[in-house]
Amino acid sequence: MTDYAEEQANELEVLLSIFPDEFRVTDAGPPATFQIDVRPEEDIIRNEDGIAQPVTFALEITYTETYPDTVPVVTVVENVGLMEEDALLAELGRIAEESVGMAMGFTLAASAKEIAERLLTERAEREAEEAAKRVAAEEEAERLRHAGTRVTAVTFDQWKAGFLGEIAAILRSGRGGEDQLTPAQRSAAAVAGLLDPVKAKGGKLTGRQLFEKDRSLASSDMAHMEDGDVTVDADLFEGMEDLDIDEEDDEEGENSVLANIRKGGED
Repeated sequence: MTDYAEEQANELEVLLSIFPDEFRVTDAGPPATFQIDVRPEEDIIRNEDGIAQPVTFALEITYTETYPDTVPVVTVVENVGLMEEDALLAELGRIAEESVGMAMGFTLAASAKEIAERLLTERAEREAEEAAKRVAAEEEAERLRHAGTRVTAVTFDQWKAGFLGEIAAILRSGRGGEDQLTPAQRSAAAVAGLLDPVKAKGGKLTGRQLFEKDRSLASSDMAHMEDGDVTVDADLFEGMEDLDIDEEDDEEGENSVLANIRKGGED
């Protein structure tokens, strides 16, 4: 007949010799309950600043009356930073089932450290991948923000119809609607025929429009001419560009004089 109490007591002594600082009995029983501190590698998990985040926990094992012929109760206590507790316990449960009939305290403790480090490494890789995706998404969003929207004939026509529609709505709003238009809107309204060109320039006529409206302005400068000023009829010199004049023979600068006369006539 198996003496389960003796086998359990012997295993506790062995565990104490293997884990002198990590092992402690929390309930002498029988059946006994004990804990073994587990410390995965400290540099696996790091925060956004690259600082290592320590992960520690204790594996608590409670014997059954017929241990090791039955599976003990295994839990995680004093958990600091281990987010994968359920996954860890699931794997330890399978190991315990495979170890029935043998003392398994050491096997469970050693396996807990290995499994925890693997789960933490997988988490670190996922977090690094997610961080890289976030950075890529932010860079793409920034690129698109600076790139703007590609203009096509269709999108331009849509924008133009909306722009002119806004102008027309302002002009229909009532008296003085044109005063509410911006310079760009005034120019567009004049081109589209929505606004008189004179109004488009704020009610001011251009020099050409003034001349066309009152040709007497062309002779207004005559009043400012002084005695001795000579007026030149530029029409007298029409056709002179057809004359064959050798520039090398222009010793006295005749050609330059004619050029100045033409210029004065045009003015």
